[in-house]
Amino acid sequence: MIHFMVLLFTTTIIVSFCFERNIDENVQKAWNEWEIQFNGMYHQYKKHNRGFEYNANKYFTIKNQYLSEINKFRSWHSVNHLNENIELNKLAQAHANYLAMTGIFSLSPTKYIFGEIISYCSMIEDLGKIVALNTYSKFDKGKNIFNFDADEEEMTQDENIEGRHDATALIWKSATEIGIGISCTRKFKNDNIIFNEPLVIIVVLISPDINIIGEYKENIQPRNIELMVQDGYFSKKKGLLSLENIFGFTIDFKPFIDNLFWFFNKKNKDEEKNEKMKKA
Repeated sequence: MIHFMVLLFTTTIIVSFCFERNIDENVQKAWNEWEIQFNGMYHQYKKHNRGFEYNANKYFTIKNQYLSEINKFRSWHSVNHLNENIELNKLAQAHANYLAMTGIFSLSPTKYIFGEIISYCSMIEDLGKIVALNTYSKFDKGKNIFNFDADEEEMTQDENIEGRHDATALIWKSATEIGIGISCTRKFKNDNIIFNEPLVIIVVLISPDINIIGEYKENIQPRNIELMVQDGYFSKKKGLLSLENIFGFTIDFKPFIDNLFWFFNKKNKDEEKNEKMKKA
């Protein structure tokens, strides 16, 4: 029997204290933070793609897959696509290189300026798609799926479950630009866990101002279930959640789908009940 294991980890930094909408100013602030943290000794992390120096095709395949998937998810929520920003790419790539070269997980110096997602994964087929999907699918993990029709307070609480803050970051309505950095390392440490295998690291920066308290309701839009079904998100065999296609084994998604439709049926019944009470 052959055992196949895929490592996938994602974390997101959602705090943003910078409310300027001028991305050029924020990029300059970000490099200033690099200057302060490294005392000016950070240029070795710039202008290259660590681990992909001789495999540019693989590098851009992963990047294009990731961005394409994210923008597909945003379409499900009727929000504009994110545009790739060259300057954000440079910042994201610098931190991806830093992580690969040091082999130790850490947050970037820009963590309080831009939304930040850091993921690492084994080198597998369609890696960019899988990492993006893993992030978005956190909406549907756990006992209860994320309630896109909740009020501000409930959304704020709900996004802390199952690491959903990184999923909300991807579909945040007012976000307009993204930077993606990708590197590869053969040894990596996160806390007390050491990985001795080739890992691809993906660092994502999103601008402007995501996951801001008080702005969840206006920035987290309901999703188009019909469009998601058409794209195969809920399909066992052919869809995005097909673990048979990704990992080589299957999983029964019927309980999840039943839970999903129970939620929407309950919502409709509650609305009908409220409407009757108003008329009475």
